[in-house]
Amino acid sequence: MDPPRAGRGGGLTQREETQLSTTASTTETNLALAREYVDRVFNAHQPELAAEYFTPNVKWHGGTLGTIEGPDDVVVLLQGFIGGLPDLNAVEQDAFAQGDFVAMR
Repeated sequence: MDPPRAGRGGGLTQREETQLSTTASTTETNLALAREYVDRVFNAHQPELAAEYFTPNVKWHGGTLGTIEGPDDVVVLLQGFIGGLPDLNAVEQDAFAQGDFVAMR
């Protein structure tokens, strides 16, 4: 059996088509935002811009560094290691996004 097709007579209601379109748009927007963060903060060596992307309750779980909480403290952490690695350049190998979840490697 063939899957339903979008459009009239294709098995999806207008509401379902709108939901699919909105979800795809949100997913693409979030993926673009993650890529922008990597480019601006890491590759352009501007860790002070990181706070623009964080919510007030951001937490950085850093293994032996422990958990760093709050935008200001995470920015200080990023300034330390981005500033200490002048040749740092993140290269995207894979990216996956679904809804509000984005994973990059």
